[in-house]
Amino acid sequence: MKKILFIALLFLVRFTVFSQTTWDIREINPNEEQHTEILPTVFDNSWDGAYINPNLKIRMLNILINIIYDVTPDKDPFKNVPDSVTQWPHAVQEGINDTVTRPRWLEDLFDIEEEEEVNIHGMLTKKFHESSFGNLHLTGDFIVVDIRQSYIIAELQVQNGTFSHIDLLSRTIDYINDNGGLETIFGHNLISDYELPDANDTIHLCSVIIRNSREDYGHFNENNGAVITSKLKILFNDGESYQLRVVLIFCSGPFNEWVFRSTNVMSHEMGHTLFGDNKMHCGGGNGWINNSGRVFLQLMGGYGLMGQSHTGLVSANAFDRWWLHWKSPIYNTTDSYIAAGNQVSDITIEDGNKTFTLRDFVTTGDAIRIKLPYVDEGAQNQYIWLENHKIGTNGKIDFLTYSNTNDCRPQGKPGIYAYYQVGKDILTGEHQVIRPSGQSDHLKPISAEGNYNYSKPIPAIQYVECVAGSSMQRAQKNDPNPFMGTNDLMAHFTNTGNDTLKVSDAFVAYSKNHYINGGWIDNDSLPFLMDEHDPFKGECFFNLSTNPAPVPTTTYYNEVSRGDMKTIEKKPITDNNTIYLSGLSIYMKPLENGDYRVSIDWQRNTIENDVVWTGKIILTERLYVSNGSVVELKQNLTPCQITKDNFSNQYAPITEFFCNENSLMAYSGQSKLDVSEKSKIHILSSSVATFEDDATLTIKAGSELIVESCANLVFKGQAKLIVEQDGILTIKQGGNVFIDDINLSLIHI
Repeated sequence: MKKILFIALLFLVRFTVFSQTTWDIREINPNEEQHTEILPTVFDNSWDGAYINPNLKIRMLNILINIIYDVTPDKDPFKNVPDSVTQWPHAVQEGINDTVTRPRWLEDLFDIEEEEEVNIHGMLTKKFHESSFGNLHLTGDFIVVDIRQSYIIAELQVQNGTFSHIDLLSRTIDYINDNGGLETIFGHNLISDYELPDANDTIHLCSVIIRNSREDYGHFNENNGAVITSKLKILFNDGESYQLRVVLIFCSGPFNEWVFRSTNVMSHEMGHTLFGDNKMHCGGGNGWINNSGRVFLQLMGGYGLMGQSHTGLVSANAFDRWWLHWKSPIYNTTDSYIAAGNQVSDITIEDGNKTFTLRDFVTTGDAIRIKLPYVDEGAQNQYIWLENHKIGTNGKIDFLTYSNTNDCRPQGKPGIYAYYQVGKDILTGEHQVIRPSGQSDHLKPISAEGNYNYSKPIPAIQYVECVAGSSMQRAQKNDPNPFMGTNDLMAHFTNTGNDTLKVSDAFVAYSKNHYINGGWIDNDSLPFLMDEHDPFKGECFFNLSTNPAPVPTTTYYNEVSRGDMKTIEKKPITDNNTIYLSGLSIYMKPLENGDYRVSIDWQRNTIENDVVWTGKIILTERLYVSNGSVVELKQNLTPCQITKDNFSNQYAPITEFFCNENSLMAYSGQSKLDVSEKSKIHILSSSVATFEDDATLTIKAGSELIVESCANLVFKGQAKLIVEQDGILTIKQGGNVFIDDINLSLIHI
């Protein structure tokens, strides 16, 4: 078993190799992806692809390299691993396509010839064929090179036998050319096997799979990779040499598990050829440093074609398909790339209430995208995506990562999977407009399990016998925090100390504690990689009364400083700092065949459960609270900024609730609004806040109620206003407080 690590960053270097090509290299620890940032041609449309077109039938040339460490034999990272437990034996003698050292999984990775859909079996072929509805059909052939370290470094001025990945690639090509040129295992030795009609005499797409490199000997540790362009040429048997155009290069290790794990480094790097450079990291494929900065303070898990070591589901997501304009010609005959039940399902509040049928997402492409009606001025647009994944019943590559390679990992449950999209909604224009800097991790997963304040329990490490097979991080789930808390699929920050937050303060949960029947118990292995509780299942609502709630998410654009790799620094991009309440309610009802009927209602403004709200909250429309429901305003205990707030003494400001101009808030029955932990509620000009029947408004110690000029606070019937000792009631000049019953109790405790 391989150990999954939560990654610490090392350093970033920029260098130039040859005169033609420049790379940005991101160096990180094993099991987290790394790759180069190519300087691409400016494209007009996202669906043109970044470095290859997403609508191709193409064969990939795969160059497999097995390094013989004859200069520094102790540096071979797998020198002590016996061939009996690997699927790619180590080499002791140089050569090409040696049957003894040939990997045993070649045809499990790619189909060798183009097959009908029912016969596709290679993991990479099948994954991208399913994701694209057949628009991207990858096949492959292989050349396996066993190469001596002494040959690699023969012309290098190096110490201790070290070499870079560029040295390794260049010398491997030299070795192929010096030994008669390209001779693949399955006989595809013509340039016509690899070129495109509009790109003659070029090997359009190539991968370089390294068995046993490391940071200082080939640059890549196992499961690290890159995408590069090059001017290197391979000799073919027609006597001509042909240039490699786009090259995926990575270290796979000698084992075969990565071939069947469809979120492997190869599929991630393939994603970069379609979506773009580091600025397009998302869906669980991002690291703490990615050259351009991220949207959120916390690191995100998730899923999609850009996923890798932090991925949950292994399928594509609807954002991927929309971005690349992949849609099913059978199930979507509309003019939109976002449809459900063959109806356009890219909706806004102006479209009014809607009902859709969500069939299996991977099979049909059905998805719903809902544009949230409010964000801060200047902030990026926000959307909620909904997809129905019929895991276990759709016969597709659609399950939790590792579940097909380890018996102890469940495949996941069918249901509706949800996530936010922040920005990245312009598909045509200049490259920097389509793929803006500083906005990676733009997809934030939504877990039906809810958002909470998390802490690191003592001890923070426990043994998790699955995937890693060793000690791993766990987290303690504390009180609910629907608006500002984190969920399992996100990193958490410790909320202790007084210094500026650092990456070293973050942790992810591979196991978590639940409060059940009066005590904390361990539950859910690998929740950071998603678990069975994340999808919405059965008949359920997703609205202001639930945790989570369909409100805008706050952002915190940041980057990791090159001067101090641990310190997070703010980026000058407009954040959304506000939770805007609206009447958006999403009702999901399963049908007998596993489809879901999803109804979107924009006028469901009623709170029907007890809720705890934190953050900066603005009521823009209407809010009705009845049936004895309690709304409590409390301090957010989940860090949302890198420095402590002087007033709250938390890595978050105090909670403030604003009844905006012309809004209406009404509490009735025995409902309650409790304002606590230094929170403030502002009744703004021309707004109306009404408490009637036996409703109660309580201002607890340290908290404040502020009635602005021309604002209206109304008490009817047996309604009570309770101001506890050290609670503050502020009525500004011109503020209106209406009391229509002599029985109103104004209580100061």
